[in-house]
Amino acid sequence: MSLSRDQLSPQGRRAVALLLFALLFGWKRYGDAAQTCLPCNPLDKDSVEDCCDQSCLDDANDLFIGCVCQAIPRFDACTGGCQPTAGRCVLTQKCVGACRSKASAFRQSCLKEARRNIRAPEQSDPSGCGADNTKCNIGLRATRRIANACFAEGQKIDRQFCIDAGLLPPVTPSCADTADGAGDQACDDTADPRGCQRACIASALHECYQDCQEACGVDRRAREICQRGCRNSNCGKIKRLCTCHGDEDDNETCSPGEVGSGYTACCLSSKGCRTALGPDVQQRRYPRPLAPLPPLPPLPQWGNAPAS
Repeated sequence: MSLSRDQLSPQGRRAVALLLFALLFGWKRYGDAAQTCLPCNPLDKDSVEDCCDQSCLDDANDLFIGCVCQAIPRFDACTGGCQPTAGRCVLTQKCVGACRSKASAFRQSCLKEARRNIRAPEQSDPSGCGADNTKCNIGLRATRRIANACFAEGQKIDRQFCIDAGLLPPVTPSCADTADGAGDQACDDTADPRGCQRACIASALHECYQDCQEACGVDRRAREICQRGCRNSNCGKIKRLCTCHGDEDDNETCSPGEVGSGYTACCLSSKGCRTALGPDVQQRRYPRPLAPLPPLPPLPQWGNAPAS
């Protein structure tokens, strides 16, 4: 039995047209499109590094690095909206996972934009800086191979890389950076070179922290959020055990020369005693990029993290 053209739905006619096109011209995946300008084969894993010295990659390299560095504070802001639950991780991991999916989509958009900015060296003056109409015809898979092997000289583009490149500010927690920095929550950013306060809190909340370790597994960001839930649920306890009481009450526990135990003994030995919780153990606002980065085409929207 045969069907006339009029009996096919619009979707069916499109499917038939695509099938005929594939049969006539051969099937080629978009990601494997042949490149027409690089004197190397980026799809050959043994020779892809031969592409790295091509100056026609410079624009794409700079754009890709800047774009990926933008994704880092966006991920921080997204996970900052994940609600902590002491000792539990199911909803937290779901929230963090949604943020990672957004980060992956954002990075994919970075790759696509880099692909559009790879230039044709033989048509560029100076070499590698051609006009828009001299861009390469190169597939996304080939671009990904080039990005992994060549962009950022093959280094991993992580937070430290972006800080060293001047695209993100250093992460040095201060009381002004805490979520409650302008509110009622007391904060003391006295240097704590031996990590006395963190160690004291980890000891005081050992069971809850252990629950987070077991519940969150290797998911470090989810585990950090879970541990924040532990601290939130035991705020009075850790303030009592892991800070000096300060001048406002009559029980100064960290006076110089005093013999103490636990947090007192540790902080006195390093001259890093705090009268309140430090910014490194409070929820903090992650820094934004140092300066506006090059404009990008429309990228996936980063809305609020899903409620947990």
